[in-house]
Formats: sequence, C-alpha cells, structure tokens
Amino acid sequence: YNLIISIINIGSIKKIVLIIHINITYIFTVMLGCTSTLPTAQIRQQDQVRTNIIPPSQVPVLNNIIPSFKHAANVPRPVSNFLRTGIPSGAQLINIQPALPDISARLPDNYTLIRPNVVDTFRCSGSEFTNGYRNYGYYADTDNECQIFHVCLPLQQLYPANFTSPITYQFSFICPEYTIFTQDALVCQWSNEALPCEHAEDLYSVNDYFFSNMGVDGETYGNKVDIAAEEVNTLAPL
Repeated sequence: YNLIISIINIGSIKKIVLIIHINITYIFTVMLGCTSTLPTAQIRQQDQVRTNIIPPSQVPVLNNIIPSFKHAANVPRPVSNFLRTGIPSGAQLINIQPALPDISARLPDNYTLIRPNVVDTFRCSGSEFTNGYRNYGYYADTDNECQIFHVCLPLQQLYPANFTSPITYQFSFICPEYTIFTQDALVCQWSNEALPCEHAEDLYSVNDYFFSNMGVDGETYGNKVDIAAEEVNTLAPL
C-alpha cells in the first residue's frame, strides 16, 4: 500500500492532498482546505510531515488508516474503514473507480466445464471509446467465440447529472454448453441457429436503442412520458 501526502500552496490557501493507492485497484483523492491562519504548531507539523521528519505513526490521520490496511481481508473493508474513521471532518471524496476482478471471479465456479480456455480481453471502458465507455447494453465477446457476453453499466450515461466522470461497471456471463450469445436478439441461442459470431461486433449498435423509442428500422414506437409532468396534471384542480 502506498500512502502519499502532498501540501499544495495556492495563494493564501493551503490544501493537503492525500492519495491512498490500494493494490492498484482503488485510488482515493481527499482534499482538505485549510486557511493560512492555522495555528503555528499545526503548520510546523505539516511541514515536518512533508520532509519526512515525523514518522507516519505520529500523524493522526495516517495512524487511523494503517491498521485498517494491515487487518483487511479484501479491498472494500479497509476502504470502508478509511472513509468512516480515517479522513478529517469536512474532507470530500472526489472520485472512485470500481475495480474489475479477473474474469474467473466474474463467472460461475464451474465455467471451465463449459469453456476450458477463457481469455479476458473485453472491456466496457477505456480511452478508445468516445466518452470513455461503451454504451449501456449487452455485448458478445468475440474473443471467446461469443460463448461469453458482458453487460456494460456506465453510470455517467444513465445518470449524467450525478456523475461528472465516467464510472463504468462490467458484468460477465457464460452461455450454456452448445449455445452462444447472439447479438441480434441479445440472448443465448443454439450455436447453429445464432448469428455467426464474426458478425457480432457489427451489431453492437443495437445497444444504442436502450432507453429510446426509436426502433432499429428507424421508426418511432410509443411515446416517452414525463412522469413528473403527468403527476402534476393528475393533481391539478378541475
């Protein structure tokens, strides 16, 4: 575990930046704004921490964090402990990126009985995508001959007002023996009846029609309803 402390001077404002890196899977950035009128002793302590004069065990914030890491069985628990006890009052969590476990941890325990050799190459997020992520939907994994498929859940696409940075979750599934994921119908189907796997990527765009009233044929079906507006109209006096 790497703990990094930096003190940034911006005009009359001092900002302490704590970066905690946990197994290269979670990166937390906590920014604490402090005015330049801090007591002299506190400023001196910060300066000493920056020059590594004071051991980390004497710094209250870090002293709360370190035991959590040492006794953690997995990542979420120390993260939870840190958020509950390790940060100063008024600190704000800026960003968190979900970890993507190895595909063996995302599939059923007996998946090798269906497909012995599974490759882990498909990703729902990355710089190669326009917005940093694939749109919400179901995607056949062509590197695994479409026997595996993935569900991409980009929170920024679904809740743009709540997420200013792309945070995307990826879920993976395996189709039963003798079946593959057919991208046109988004279901597992007998391999001799499904869309040939080599054409699956050509139909990834079918996921663009989720949350839309426009069909693949370009026609509009149904009408989107503003639920809030409907409730107002229902409650309006006659």
